Amino acid sequence: MRNDLTSILMVVLAGINAYFVLRKSRDPRELARQAFKRAKSRPIGQIKDGEWVKVTGTVGAVGAMMTSPSTGRECIGFWSEVDSVDQNTVVTKKEGRCGPFSVSDDTGQVIALGPFMLTFGIEQERSPAPKDVEFLQRIGMAMDGVLKDGKVREVLLRPGDRVSVFGLAFLEPDAAAPAAGLRSPGLVRHLRGSDDRPIVLGPW
Repeated sequence: MRNDLTSILMVVLAGINAYFVLRKSRDPRELARQAFKRAKSRPIGQIKDGEWVKVTGTVGAVGAMMTSPSTGRECIGFWSEVDSVDQNTVVTKKEGRCGPFSVSDDTGQVIALGPFMLTFGIEQERSPAPKDVEFLQRIGMAMDGVLKDGKVREVLLRPGDRVSVFGLAFLEPDAAAPAAGLRSPGLVRHLRGSDDRPIVLGPW
């Protein structure tokens, strides 16, 4: 009888585990992350209109830069995580924003337009400082828990960084781009995503 109950319990646990694995695999953001890991980088000059493609290259600014609310450094994008400790319970809040940027390699350039999803691990952390108070209040952190035992982590995207980007490619006419021929307009390569399937930004 005990063996039968053990077998039934093992089957139930396996079913529960399979359910959560399947549920996670259907999460659009998790699917995007998996697609990024599987994809191999292509030369930017070879990407075609309408394909999901991964490219690797050097980041350049497109338009105005922004300022990190945590460090005050100029950047193209930032992703911040803040831990607050309350009665031995850790509460984490996140904030991130990223503008358009270019990625260039030896074969060409592509403009990544967003929205973006970061896959970098935010490893560097520091203790909060008085200069962080305005930022922490804005994201709704309990000041006592943060300033006493909390941690702040942040990663910035800046010109000159080298990254890999995975998104949907569009080749679009642009009068400012060099013409491909006498009757062929110049084309600019763009990468776009959506809220359900964002552009994935990760290490190269």
